Amino acid sequence: SSCSPSRASILTGMPEHQNGMYGLHNGVHNFDVLGRVHSISTILGEAGVRTGLIGKKHVGPGEVFKFDYERTEEQFSVNQVGRNITNIKLFVREFLKNAKDNPFFLMVSFHDP
Repeated sequence: SSCSPSRASILTGMPEHQNGMYGLHNGVHNFDVLGRVHSISTILGEAGVRTGLIGKKHVGPGEVFKFDYERTEEQFSVNQVGRNITNIKLFVREFLKNAKDNPFFLMVSFHDP
């Protein structure tokens, strides 16, 4: 499976034929999951868990994949958030510092293997 369907499956717990992410989110077809689908970030966020994503996102729509803290290619250059280990480390520290003693979910995704 390609990038976006795999990420959507991990974050929704559903295979692409159920969640609707049949191809690349940022590709020519710009696939999104179905609006009725819920992601782990949305479910945890509604339960009071602070959620974060640093690095590669490549899933949509944004209302399904909401994170309290996002440092992705949607806000920064891909070379600054997906490939720059130093910046990724600084963003992780920032997230953890602000999480304090509260429950959190943080996903760190690198662009390169």
